[in-house]
Amino acid sequence: MAAPKKPDQQNYSLIQYLELGLLALYLIVHFITDNGAIDVMGPHWFYVAVIDGLILLYFLLNRNKYAERISAVLKSPLTIAYGLLFLWAGGSYFYAINSNEMLVCYARMTTTLIAFINISVFLKDREDYFSILATMLLVVLGWESVSTINTFLDGINSPNIDEVILAASGNTGNKNIIAASIAIKIPFAIYFLHARKSLTQLIAAGLLFLAFYALFILNARATFVGMGLLTVLYLMYIILSVRSDENKLTKFKPFGYYAFCLLASLMLSVVVFKNIKENNEALGGYDDPLKRIGTIAFTNEGSGRTNLWGFAFDYFKQHPIVGAGYGNWKLASIPYEKF
Repeated sequence: MAAPKKPDQQNYSLIQYLELGLLALYLIVHFITDNGAIDVMGPHWFYVAVIDGLILLYFLLNRNKYAERISAVLKSPLTIAYGLLFLWAGGSYFYAINSNEMLVCYARMTTTLIAFINISVFLKDREDYFSILATMLLVVLGWESVSTINTFLDGINSPNIDEVILAASGNTGNKNIIAASIAIKIPFAIYFLHARKSLTQLIAAGLLFLAFYALFILNARATFVGMGLLTVLYLMYIILSVRSDENKLTKFKPFGYYAFCLLASLMLSVVVFKNIKENNEALGGYDDPLKRIGTIAFTNEGSGRTNLWGFAFDYFKQHPIVGAGYGNWKLASIPYEKF
């Protein structure tokens, strides 16, 4: 993992700043509220679709400049695989249980595919954008973490702490979604732990502490598993990348920051939940992270989701090719779940 470098601003043209600005527009989706909609997902998809169209128009007006990069992205094996899946999903209109629901979900898939292509074109051969984009992601990470913690602290004296945790979903509409959103940005904070400047390392460590604390508050067990895997992989990377002639203490310093933030936030959240439980007998389904981690198991007792996985696998065995139609599993699963 190379240490972050300060971008050489003299090498950045107006076009490149414009590209970074257009990329940043996608990140603004994190700040879009429901605006009175029943589900915040609606405004989010609409916003991303508008940004997709804006960037496509930009490419059209500058097609000579981007023709080579667009061609390279469209010929990429990953784009081809994504495109084949897109066509297959589109063909399911003719056999979907509910073709209208298929079209609704397919519109979202179209929006996602266009966003994938747009972002890929901007990032083609632009490794120098990484530090700037990582900084943008850390801004979002900080905002998500702080908003989650604030929501939790505002309702910490509530008689129903479960409702407080469920409400700490920010603009995502679901606590598991915001937990995943926070977790997926943690590696970018780790990247800045390897910066040359101590101040940058301290800022990254502070954001890591807030992110970990927010995740422990949210009690999302899937992200606990992810955090465990990330920690193991990060430690393995540090161990394998140390050369015999290097100062091992210096090499392990970033991981030391990481481990301290993880353990400190864990201990703080355990103390907080312990105090809540002392003052509120009916804590509900959520508990301190250590107890929640202890309930992780791939069994029906550990997670009711195992039945859902079994239903999906059984349906796949009976319909290995055609299926229920894109976005129609919610309907196909009814016979399994109605009892």
